[in-house]
Amino acid sequence: MADKVLYFPYIRVPDSEWFTQVLLYWDEVGSIVPYEYVYSPEKLGSHMKDLVQVGLVKQIFPNEHVGNIPRFTEAFLEYIDRADFPIKPNSIELASTETSQIHIEKLNKIANGLVDRGLAKLDHYPWFNVERTVADQFMAYLAGVLSETDDLKSVPITDQERSLVNFSLPSAEKYDWKQKLSELRPFILQDLLPVPSGGVGAEELARFKADHLVELGEFRRKIELFLGEIVSLPDPNIANYRIGLFKEQAQVDIDNLVELMRSSGWRKVGLGTLLAISAGALSVADGITTGGTLTLVAAAFGFGSVVADLMTPKKLGGGPENYAAYAALARKQLVV
Repeated sequence: MADKVLYFPYIRVPDSEWFTQVLLYWDEVGSIVPYEYVYSPEKLGSHMKDLVQVGLVKQIFPNEHVGNIPRFTEAFLEYIDRADFPIKPNSIELASTETSQIHIEKLNKIANGLVDRGLAKLDHYPWFNVERTVADQFMAYLAGVLSETDDLKSVPITDQERSLVNFSLPSAEKYDWKQKLSELRPFILQDLLPVPSGGVGAEELARFKADHLVELGEFRRKIELFLGEIVSLPDPNIANYRIGLFKEQAQVDIDNLVELMRSSGWRKVGLGTLLAISAGALSVADGITTGGTLTLVAAAFGFGSVVADLMTPKKLGGGPENYAAYAALARKQLVV
């Protein structure tokens, strides 16, 4: 069961209640950062810099890891060369289309391949302007492969809908338990993860997390274990009954966490909905390594043929019902 998450697509993590929730309930939170920022921490912005200084956010330097990924460059370039990829090489004019800036340390040798295909252009070194769809796909890919390395072993997490990779769900016959989990998860997680509302300083947040790391982690893992338990139940009525019982039992833990937060001086505590829509996973923290992204990540590590037959990606596009990445989209309800 994963206890670490890796935020993407941006270097700077969001200053939001959603991310505060992430910081509290996962043991380690990382963000992908170019190594040069070590010498220029002001580039992180005041919020991110404070979180790094108190140890709440760990900087992940891609150059330290991508060299251990056998087909890091080839796998992604093969992916965008596929016939069903929505942006065709040399089919756009970068000057007249929407782009995103990506640092060369993240792109590595992929930068040359994108430039050759007319999908990226050097802006001012070390930054490249990359066609936005390609950039979104690349950042999901980068987060996916980094998270699969032995050194990191974490789960990609994002609050940006456009950063999610869309793939078809597996067949109902072979992966029925995964579809069940996808359907049940939003109901189970609704209003279960208390988080302080409003601005909370990094030092104060770090102190609270250090004092109550066990309670916070155990509560999240309790939810994850329950998901794995009910997903195998054959009768939906039994599953719904078990969900109701679990919510009642979890209320004791919720009340305890809310009291701990209020006793720390946080008078306003929000109860958020952590919504994870996934093509399949046994825990709240699993997700992006499914569907086409699993095939892509696996190919980068050189064992793509092993999983190529498991799930077949479809053409990108569509709505949130097909998200095959881990999405944490928080809806806050203020409790005074």
